[in-house]
Amino acid sequence: MKQITSLYKNILSSSIRVIVYLSITMMQLSDWLRDCGGKGLEYLALDYFYQTGRGVKAMKRFRIDEEIMTIPSSVFWTSDVVYADSKLGPILSALDPPLSVEDTLATFILFVKSRKFGYEMLKLHIEHLPESYSSSVFFNDADLKICVGSSLYETTKVLKQQIKQDHTRIFEKLFVKHPDLFYSNMFSLEKVSTLKYVF
Repeated sequence: MKQITSLYKNILSSSIRVIVYLSITMMQLSDWLRDCGGKGLEYLALDYFYQTGRGVKAMKRFRIDEEIMTIPSSVFWTSDVVYADSKLGPILSALDPPLSVEDTLATFILFVKSRKFGYEMLKLHIEHLPESYSSSVFFNDADLKICVGSSLYETTKVLKQQIKQDHTRIFEKLFVKHPDLFYSNMFSLEKVSTLKYVF
């Protein structure tokens, strides 16, 4: 019972930090998105919902068929954007079999983040990505231990093992072969696995 109480306290504390973070982040992210051509942001707010985690909340009642917001396609993170990149695209295109969409996007985000120069607009977006997520994949060992015997525990263990195997495969096929593009400290198992479940 003490373990469960401690877990709930940690979740509550984390939720309060997330709400403060979201209020600051929404202002910064809104400014960035407006600069990129986004519309309708004045009627929306990032929020933290009890059962589902982070999300977007409407600040007014919208009519049926009313446009809620516009996000320009130029800010989307897609595999097409990755393959069109002059540095990373040719290397990823040569892989057989190709990386999954999730692995491709996670690798690209870390690649952009590791660049000292260039990719300025993409870096601004990355700065506003959450640092943690409520998925059980991000539970520490103590929190996950509370779930022993449940389907959540078994599923999470399988997912964590899959992430580890995926990272080993990508590390050997990509990171080791191109050290000039992939700095080892930026492409660790922890960093790749965190971004893999953003998508």
